[in-house]
Amino acid sequence: MSGRFDSLLSQQVELNIESLQKATGRAFTDRERADIRENTQRAYRWTFLVSGLEHPNFVKIVGELTKEGQGKIKAVARSLSA
Repeated sequence: MSGRFDSLLSQQVELNIESLQKATGRAFTDRERADIRENTQRAYRWTFLVSGLEHPNFVKIVGELTKEGQGKIKAVARSLSA
């Protein structure tokens, strides 16, 4: 499921880069686009995915529902933080 959300965030990053180019009136180089993409994607992952997966209330609820779940969400959060 987090892969789908991550894919949506990637699409949003691309839209934001296009909007930023229009707002600034210039085209970014490939290197600039890559830097913007990398940093924005990392920030979005943290804001929308990792912080939610690591939130104490969410972790507690998952722990109440399943023993394996906490380990799985911790692994997903770790992979998205890389």
